[in-house]
Amino acid sequence: MRLINCAVALVVASPALAWSQGTPKPAGPEMKAAFDSMQANVAQITVPAERERWQANVALWQMRLGHMGKLAKADIAGVQASFDAMKGNVAKITEPAEKERWLANRDLWQITLRQAGSPSAADRKRMQTAFDAMRGNVAKISAPAEKGRWQANRDLWKAMLDRM
Repeated sequence: MRLINCAVALVVASPALAWSQGTPKPAGPEMKAAFDSMQANVAQITVPAERERWQANVALWQMRLGHMGKLAKADIAGVQASFDAMKGNVAKITEPAEKERWLANRDLWQITLRQAGSPSAADRKRMQTAFDAMRGNVAKISAPAEKGRWQANRDLWKAMLDRM
C-alpha cells in the first residue's frame, strides 16, 4: 500500500516539479485571442507599408507563440527576414507617435530574438521600459482599427513579460 501512495505522490508532484524547474508555460487562451484579433485586424489593412510592418509582426508572434520556451537558433533564423523587414520599414515612418510605437515594438523583438533563454535583469528592464512607452502611446490612439491592432499587440507583450 505504501508503494502505491508513493507512486501517486510522485505522479501528483511531477508537474509541479517541472514547472518549478523552468518549464515554459504554453501560450494561454488570452494570448491566442489577442493574436487572433490582431491577425484578423491586420488582414484589413490597405496601406502597403503599414501592411508589411504588421505582417512581419504577425509572423514574429506566430513563431513566438509556437515556441514559448527557449528560442532555438533555427526558430530565430526562420523569422529573421520578418524582423529585418519590419525594422527597415519602421525606419521610414515619419509620423512621430506611430514611429514611437513601432520603435518600442522593434526593441522588444530585438531583445526577444537576441536572448538564448531567460532574459537578463538588464534586458527585462529594457523590455519593461519599451513596453511602458508602447502602452502609454497606445492609450492615445483614436482610430478604432489602429487601436485594436495595437491593443492586441500590447496584450501579447504584457502576457510575455508576465511569463518572464
